[in-house]
Amino acid sequence: MKIKVSKYTFEFISSNQSYFIYNSQTNILIKINKDIYEIIHKSKITSDSSLLLKFNDEIINKFKELKIIVDWDENEKYILDLEMNYMIDSFANNRIVLVIAPTTACNFGCDYCFEKNKKNIKMSNETIDNLIAFLKEFKFSDRLHLTWYGGEPLLATPIIEKILKRIKSELSHLKIEYQLLITNGYYLDQKHISIFDDFPLNEVQVTLDGNKARHDKIRCLKHSGKETYDRILSNVDDYTTKYPDTLVSVRVNIDRKNSGSFNEQRVILNKRWEGKNVLIYPGILRIEDEKNNCMACEAMSHDDIREIYYDIGEEVDFYPKLKDKGCCATHVNS
Repeated sequence: MKIKVSKYTFEFISSNQSYFIYNSQTNILIKINKDIYEIIHKSKITSDSSLLLKFNDEIINKFKELKIIVDWDENEKYILDLEMNYMIDSFANNRIVLVIAPTTACNFGCDYCFEKNKKNIKMSNETIDNLIAFLKEFKFSDRLHLTWYGGEPLLATPIIEKILKRIKSELSHLKIEYQLLITNGYYLDQKHISIFDDFPLNEVQVTLDGNKARHDKIRCLKHSGKETYDRILSNVDDYTTKYPDTLVSVRVNIDRKNSGSFNEQRVILNKRWEGKNVLIYPGILRIEDEKNNCMACEAMSHDDIREIYYDIGEEVDFYPKLKDKGCCATHVNS
């Protein structure tokens, strides 16, 4: 019997001098003794598989079950399988994934906005015609995923309504399987949102820039400087009552300046929307350059981020999860 340490197995010593092995294929973490650690470690760095035979049959069988060690001739193509599945999904032609910006206009004056210098234009009828013609080219697709983006998409609800109605009337073979609205939340009211009554949204994403004082300073109305926090929360109150099946994801932007207040705000908002289909999560601004700056905000290091999740406490699962996920931009029908 010839065996070897899997290339997906990693051995390490923790800060308190405990010994562990982790396998990224099976997502298994095991605490081991020093003797086992040294055998695994030495076998890896010397490529001497005979060292593993020092283990008794019980350990060998268990480690093989967990993919810590594998047969010598085993083709460890785990990553290749993931890549293959990803490519199959990317080239699948039964689903179309679109991000549509019906307008570049926005009513907010956020100082960090990367779109603030764009001209305020709305999608023309010609572009709508081209969009419908584009969708008609996908003869073998029967599912459609839509994300409404901007600007602020709710400033262009007649355009959204026109597109949805034309999809329904002219593309009957296409089922809108998933629909996401990314909005600043200011116009998340019945007047603007009723267009989705016949085309239900699966998810709405709203962004807050920290607590009320910070948010109203950063995300005020563009021309008047009027505060927006209370109106957004009130709109979410009404929306979640009328549309309980739609998930409302509330992203709270966090950087070093306001990281300490996130947990308190999360508790308050969770209590406000208790029993509602609302997810509150930190939108952490990560380090993007050597000065720890991201856009106009002071970004956070991994240690800063870890402290936030420690504050949240038992609700956070720190154990890694295996994910087979790519980017919609690489999908042939996106």
